[in-house]
Amino acid sequence: MYKAHYQHFLRRHPGELHFTSHSHHFWPDVTRDAMLQYWEDAARYLDDKWEYLRLEVIPETQVLIAELIGSRTPEQIVFTPNTHEFVCRLLSCFEPGEPLAVLTTDSEFHSFRRQIARVAEYPWVQVRQVASEPVSSFNARFLAALEEEPYQLIFLSQVFYNSGYPVQNLPEFMEQLTQQVPEDSITVLDAYHGFCALPIDIGRFADRVFYLAGGYKYAQAGEGVCFLHVPPNCQLRPGNTGWFAELAWLSEQAADTVGYPNNGQRFAGATFDHCGIYRLRAVLRLFKQLGLDIQAIHRYVEALQQHFVRRLQRLDYPPLNEQTLLYQPGGSHGHFLTFQLASAEAARSVAQQLKAQAVYVDYRGNRLRFGFGLYHDAKDIEELFERMNRSASGENGVR
Repeated sequence: MYKAHYQHFLRRHPGELHFTSHSHHFWPDVTRDAMLQYWEDAARYLDDKWEYLRLEVIPETQVLIAELIGSRTPEQIVFTPNTHEFVCRLLSCFEPGEPLAVLTTDSEFHSFRRQIARVAEYPWVQVRQVASEPVSSFNARFLAALEEEPYQLIFLSQVFYNSGYPVQNLPEFMEQLTQQVPEDSITVLDAYHGFCALPIDIGRFADRVFYLAGGYKYAQAGEGVCFLHVPPNCQLRPGNTGWFAELAWLSEQAADTVGYPNNGQRFAGATFDHCGIYRLRAVLRLFKQLGLDIQAIHRYVEALQQHFVRRLQRLDYPPLNEQTLLYQPGGSHGHFLTFQLASAEAARSVAQQLKAQAVYVDYRGNRLRFGFGLYHDAKDIEELFERMNRSASGENGVR
């Protein structure tokens, strides 16, 4: 149905089935034009490029994002090349040496997991991880942890990257969470596996929660473009700060103190390649042209997943079955399905067997992941199971 918009990527991979859209989504054709437009604008505007980006490109992209996530304050969106930069900037809001208690989960992506593990080596930092599974009791367990002691930083994912399980009843959960945490705490929702996948309305909690996401996965814009929606009226002064935070008044005489703008740009960094923003803008323009909001995208992918689960019942491939599948029928799920296998070696082995059939999936530890996107259709699911059946029978290669 939507394959016509992905011809540049599809033509370069004839005969291959890429079910890794949760990791590296195919880019729609409009992103190629966007990259060329970025070059043309750089040549056209020269030194005025930064003003053009600040006054034209960025505001339009902010509005397009805000419309998708339910924000009424697009000016609170700030861009940077990766989420780790925002993680560091948020951590820099806390004074070194002052006690810092962090509440998070055991299923955060590596951009946060690694950094917070290193920060936890400081004697003044305490990190508590709540198990993300079983997901049915996660909300209650996380809120209970909040009641036990005050935390200055709360960080959790909308969709857990190692399972595909989302936080259940997210709006109500986030409202409960913000009612329990101190006013001066920082709460971050990592929506990298949720943005452009699961419908969301952050308007219900945006005044207290930092919403973190990017374009690499379901927004289909590739690497180099991430964003943070900063709560309105935020007065935090991140110690890690760059000159983009004062871009609006750069030509004026420098003040005696370090100032911050009264919008999301207070969390801006410094010079980076804006080509990713051009690609993201092009994708979001395409969605709008096609009448695709996140709900429509989710319905399309959900139908593919349900088709996959139905076909799984007839698959005779011992590692992959309904018992090893992490999936809750009838409930919301991220845009990838995960199988929990006996070991990391088992997951690697299955991935290699499927690769021999020109089927591409990935794995994290003992968890094998199949991702679904707009460039897939029902015929791809049928072909996938044909190849899995051949793999199960020991056939090598694609016919």
